[in-house]
Amino acid sequence: MEDINYAEIKINGYEFYRKDRRKGKGGGIIIYVNSLHSELSIDLMNSDFEESLWCKVQSHKGDGQLLAGVCYRCPTSNLENNAKLLELLELASKHSYSSHILVMGDFNYKDHTVDQQYRLASSL
Repeated sequence: MEDINYAEIKINGYEFYRKDRRKGKGGGIIIYVNSLHSELSIDLMNSDFEESLWCKVQSHKGDGQLLAGVCYRCPTSNLENNAKLLELLELASKHSYSSHILVMGDFNYKDHTVDQQYRLASSL
C-alpha cells in the first residue's frame, strides 16, 4: 500500500493508523479514530501475529481508555498462526491501562456461525 496516496485514505475529522502488509502484493490494515479521541498506535509487546494494529483511545468523559484493535486472519491460516492470534488476544485482554477492549477485523472463520463465534469470543 506504499503507492496509495495519503489523500486517498484520509477522512476529515479522523486520525488513521495503517500497517501495510510486508509480504506479497498489496494488502494491509487500517484503523480510523475520531480526532477528538485519538491517542497513539501501539504494538502489543512483540506479538508474533503480524496483521494486527492497535491504538489507545481516551474516553471523551475522561473515565477510561479503550484499547481498539483490528486484525486480519487469512482464510488459509495454519494452526501456528491461529495460536499466535489467540496469544495476541490474550495479551490484549491483560493490558492494565485499558478499561475496555474492542477487537474488529476479518477473521475468516468460514466454518463458524455467528452463534459459534459469539460463544468463542465469550470464552476468551
